[in-house]
Amino acid sequence: MTEIRVTASGQGRNYVVGRGTLVVKSAGESLRGAVVTSITAGDQTVIHGRDHDRSRLLELVSGAPVVVVTGLAGVGKTALARQSAIGALAKDQFPAGGFEIDFNGYDPSLAARIDPARVYASLLRALGVAGADIPADPGEQGTMYHRQLDQLGDNGRAVLLLFDNVSGVGQIRELLPRHPSHRVLVTSRHMLGDLGSVQILELGVLTDEDAVAVLGDALAARDPADTRAAGDASDLIRLCAGLPLAVHIVAAVLADDPDLCLAGFTEELSDTRSRLEGMAYEERTVAAAFDLSWKHLRERNEAASHLLLRLVLNPGPELSVEAVSMLAGTTEAAARRQIRSLRRAHLIEPGSAPGRWRLHDLVRLFIQDRSASLLDEEVRREATDRLMRYYSERATEARSQSRLGNLQRGGAHSEEARQWLATERTNLLAAIGVAADDIAVDIFDSLIALLVANGHLSDAIAAGHVTVAAARRLPDPVRLINALRHHAYALREARMFEEACGLYREALANCREPGFEQWEALTLSDLGVALSEMGRLDEAVSAHQDAASQFRRLGVHLEALALNNLGQALNRRGQYDEALAVYERAREIWHDVDNWENEALAWTGIGVAQRNLGSLPKATEAHQTALRLYRRINDPHREALVLNNLAVALSAAGRFDEAAAVYKQSVVIFRRTGNRHGEGSASLSLANQLSETGHVEEANAAYLRSTALLQEAFAPVDLYRALNIHGQFLLQQRNFEAAATVLRRVVEISATLGDELSRAQDLQRLGDALLHGSRHDEAADAYRQAAEAYGAAGSLRSQGIVLNSLGLVLLGLERAEEACVVAGKSVAICRAMDDLAGLATVLNTLGDAFAAADRLAEALAAYQESIDVCQKTGKLDMQGTALHNMGKVLYRLHHFDEAAVAGARGAAICAGLADEMGRAQCNMIVGHARLAAGDYPGARTAFKAAIWGFIKVGAVGNMMIASRLLNRMGPVP
Repeated sequence: MTEIRVTASGQGRNYVVGRGTLVVKSAGESLRGAVVTSITAGDQTVIHGRDHDRSRLLELVSGAPVVVVTGLAGVGKTALARQSAIGALAKDQFPAGGFEIDFNGYDPSLAARIDPARVYASLLRALGVAGADIPADPGEQGTMYHRQLDQLGDNGRAVLLLFDNVSGVGQIRELLPRHPSHRVLVTSRHMLGDLGSVQILELGVLTDEDAVAVLGDALAARDPADTRAAGDASDLIRLCAGLPLAVHIVAAVLADDPDLCLAGFTEELSDTRSRLEGMAYEERTVAAAFDLSWKHLRERNEAASHLLLRLVLNPGPELSVEAVSMLAGTTEAAARRQIRSLRRAHLIEPGSAPGRWRLHDLVRLFIQDRSASLLDEEVRREATDRLMRYYSERATEARSQSRLGNLQRGGAHSEEARQWLATERTNLLAAIGVAADDIAVDIFDSLIALLVANGHLSDAIAAGHVTVAAARRLPDPVRLINALRHHAYALREARMFEEACGLYREALANCREPGFEQWEALTLSDLGVALSEMGRLDEAVSAHQDAASQFRRLGVHLEALALNNLGQALNRRGQYDEALAVYERAREIWHDVDNWENEALAWTGIGVAQRNLGSLPKATEAHQTALRLYRRINDPHREALVLNNLAVALSAAGRFDEAAAVYKQSVVIFRRTGNRHGEGSASLSLANQLSETGHVEEANAAYLRSTALLQEAFAPVDLYRALNIHGQFLLQQRNFEAAATVLRRVVEISATLGDELSRAQDLQRLGDALLHGSRHDEAADAYRQAAEAYGAAGSLRSQGIVLNSLGLVLLGLERAEEACVVAGKSVAICRAMDDLAGLATVLNTLGDAFAAADRLAEALAAYQESIDVCQKTGKLDMQGTALHNMGKVLYRLHHFDEAAVAGARGAAICAGLADEMGRAQCNMIVGHARLAAGDYPGARTAFKAAIWGFIKVGAVGNMMIASRLLNRMGPVP
C-alpha cells in the first residue's frame, strides 16, 4: 500500500487515489497513522517465568471477549501478549488471523496517540477489504469495520486483535468487536477496568531465578560461549528488581563488553543515585519507560502525581494508608482515592498486608530523582516531619498497650501492639535514622521492648547505635540514660556483655546528679543482669542489692524488680534458699500492686529455685502459676519462656514425654508470634530433650530447625551454641560426615567471636569428626590449627593432647618424620607441666613415630620411659600398650628373647585388666619372637593363647592369622 500525506486547513479527509490512499490531515495534526501488523504462528520464543501467565492468558482468550494484560512499564506485557496470540493462532482458534496495532498510548505527544478514526482503514485492509471499497469518512469506515467483523464471525472466521500500549478506554472502545466469536487482547499500564465485560491479567515481576535465566539466554543469543550468567549473578539480578526490561538492558551492556565481569557491573549499579543511568542501552532505558508513565500521570491526575513525589519521603519500603495521609496532609479518604489512581497506573503496588502500599524498587529510584527536583523543600520538610511524628505517636501507643503490666492489671505485648510492630518495624527502624534526634530517641524508647521480645536483636542493636548518637546530641540527660540502657539491653540479649556493661556504666555516670536516683537504681539493676550472665556473680549480687536498697529508700515498688534480678543471681551462685526468699518477697510486692506481669516473673524464679532445691512438684506448680498469669495478660512471649522452664522441671522429675510436649507448645507459640529467635532456642531445648530420650530422627530434625531459625534471627552466639550441640550429637550418632559439615560452621563462627580457647575446642572436635570419617588430611589440618589456638589461649595441657592426636593422624598418613616432631612437642609440654599421666601416653605415640621412621633405638627409649612413668602413676593400660609396642621394635632388632619378655609382661598386665584383645596381641609378639628364636613349643603355646583371646573378643581376622602361623609350624621337631 502507498500512502501520500499532505496537510490541509480545516477538516482532514482520506481520499482513494488509484491503488493508494491520499491522507489529508488538518494543520497541526500528527500525520502518523496506525500500522497494522499481521501476527503469524511462527515465533514461539520461551519467556522465562511466564508459563503460568501464558497458560492463564490462553485460557482467558478462549472464553472472554476482551482480555487486558496490565502491569508496570517494562514488565513484559507486549511480549507475553504477542506470544500468547501466536499460541492461540497455532491452535487454529482464529481462522481469519490475528492483527496487532501499537496505539502509542503513553507517547508524550497527544497527536502521536492512535484513536479509532485512524485505525479503521488499516484494519479493513487487513481484514480483506479492498482499498477502493473503503469509504473516506471515518464514521462510515467504522460501520464497515463492524459489518466486516460480523460477516467473518457469522462465517466461522474468528479474528484475534492485539491492541498494544493502550493508555485509556477511549482509544479502543469503538474498535471492540460486537460479534461474540472475535477476541481482543489489550496491553496497558492501566487497569482499564471500565471497559465493561473484561478480564484482567496483572503481570508481576520475575523471580530472581527466572531473571537469571533471561540474562543467560540473552547473553547466549549474542555469543553461545558467554557463560557469565552461570556464575553468581544473583546480586546483579537483585538490582534489576525482577523487571524484564532492566534485565534485557543489562544483558545488552554485558554482551557488548565480554570483559565486563558481573561483579564489576554489579558494583557500578550499586549506587542508587546513578543506577537508572547505568540501566541504559542506546535509546532504550528503564528511566525512559518510567518517564512515559510519569508524564501521563501528571497530564491526567496532578493530585496523584504530587502524592507520588511525597511517597518516596517514607524511609521504609512500604506505607499504610494512614501514613500516606500524613505525607499528603489530607484525610485518609482523600489519600485512598489518590492511591487507587496510582494503583491503576501501576506506579504503586500492594504491600505485605491489605491496606499497605509500596513502590517497585526501580520506580522508587525514578520518583526519588523527580521528587528531588520538583518537590518544594518546605513541602518536603513539613511532610517528613508529619510522618515522623505520626510514627513516634503510634510507637508510643504500642508501648502503652504492651507495657501496662508495669503499673496495673493489663496486657503485656497485646496482639494489636505485636501486629503493629510486625507491619511497621522496618519503617520505624528506618525512621530512627532520618527523624529529628528527639523523635528518633522516643521511637527507639517505645520500640526496644517489642523488638527484643520478638527476637529482632540485630535490628535493635543497629537502631541502638543510631539512637545513642542522637541522644548524646540532645541536652536531655533522661533521654540519654534511656537510650544507653535500651541499647545495652539489646546487646545484653545478644550476649554481647562487655559492650552492654560499658553502656550501663556510661548511663550510671549520667545519674550522679540529684533527682536521678531512680534512674540510677534501674541502671544498677540492668548492669547486675549483664554481670550475672557473664558469670561475675559477686558483682551482680552487689549491684542488685544496691539497686534494691535505692528503690527501698525511694519508697517505690520497683524494689521488687531488683529483687527479681537478685534472685536470679543468687540462683546462679548456688544460694537457692536465699534466692527463694528473695523471689517470695518480690512476688508479695508485685501482688500487692496488682502487677501480674512481674508477679509471674517472680513465680518463674520461685520455680527455678525450687527445682534447684530438688522440690520438683513445687517447681512445677510455681511455673504453672506463672503460666496462668501470662495467659491472663496475653503475653505469649513470656508464656513460651515459662513453658521452657516448666519442661525443664518435668524432665528433671522424669516426666520426659510431658516435657517434650511442653517444649513443642513453646515452639508453636514462638512460631505463631513470628519470633524466630525464640522458636530457634525452644527448638534447641526440644532437640536436647528428644536426644536424651533416644528419639534420634526427631532430635536431628529439631536441631536442624533450631540452627536455621537462629541463623535467620541473626543470633550468632546462640547459633554457635546450637550448632556445637548438634555437631556433638551427630558425633555420638557416628554420623561423621554430617558432624564434620556442622562443625565446620561452628569453627567459622567461633573465629568471629574472639575466644581462642573455644575456637581451639571446636577445631579439635572437627578434627575428631574428620578422623572418624577417614578424612585424615583434613583431620590433620584441623588438629594443627587447634594446637595453635590452644597455644594462643595459653591452654598448654589441651595443646599437648591435641598434638598427640595430630601425631597419630600423621602416622596414619605415613608422615613419620612430621609425627616425630609433633609428638616430641607434645612430650615437651607434658614434661613442662609435670603431667605424668599425659606424658605416658604421648611417649608411647613418640615411640610409634620413631618406629615408623626406622629410628628404632629412639623408639625403644621412648617406650621404656613410657613404661617407667606408667609404673610411677599406676597407669597399667598404657604400660601394657607400651610393652606390646616395645616388643615389636625388639623383634625388628632381632632381640628375640627380649621381645618375648616384653610381650609376656604386656600379656600379664592385660590379663589383670581383663583386656583380652591386648593380651592376645601381646601373645602374638611372644609367639613371633619364640618362633624366630627356634623355641617352637613356646611359640606354639603363645599362638594358641592368642587364638583363644581373639575368639573371645570376636576378632576373627586376627584369629585366622594366628591359626595360619600355628599350622605352618607343623609338628614339634
